[in-house]
Amino acid sequence: MYLRTNLNYRIRNDLSNDMLECLTIEITNPRSKGFLVSTWYRPPSSPIDLFNEFEKVIDKIDAENKELFLLGDLNCDFLPSSITHSTYALKNIFDIYGLKQLITLPTRITSTSHTLIDLCITNSCDKVINSGVLHLGISDHYLVYMTRKAHYDRTGPRTIEIRQFKNFQKGKFLYDLEQMSWKDIDSYSNPNDMWKIWSVEVKLVLLVD
Repeated sequence: MYLRTNLNYRIRNDLSNDMLECLTIEITNPRSKGFLVSTWYRPPSSPIDLFNEFEKVIDKIDAENKELFLLGDLNCDFLPSSITHSTYALKNIFDIYGLKQLITLPTRITSTSHTLIDLCITNSCDKVINSGVLHLGISDHYLVYMTRKAHYDRTGPRTIEIRQFKNFQKGKFLYDLEQMSWKDIDSYSNPNDMWKIWSVEVKLVLLVD
């Protein structure tokens, strides 16, 4: 895993598993919630029980409610025509934890076969700008990638109204309320109209004071 030097990250050793060839880091940006980036290599001869260990890691991540972006060679063919028992086991974990696999094209092509075994997995599809496959030419495995949004466009400036209670006098406030004419408000049945009349009368009292 390669990281740019200006990224603020930490290695999540608590999300590792001695049975898995995996690594997870948490990246944090100022004033934003951290997200997780993981890699996992699953050897082709791995027993089916290894998915139980993988599910334990996913369960910990799910409990933290953080974004997850996982890439790796899982040796589970996701081409529709080549679904295996291992693929079904992995898909079952995806269904349980709301994970999505984004790659749709073959990622390993030889003279006799083509498979989709290099995967991009996430629980936050709405944060992924794009994903795909790149042929590098140095291996029969293609490069898979997904790009996460880094910035969000602001809709415009926000105006926030606040009230200052530093000089608030409770006794005087209650006295002012007693001086108001409530009969005008009682003549209305719509609460919005009642509030409008009441707020106007409060302003008049304040102006008189």
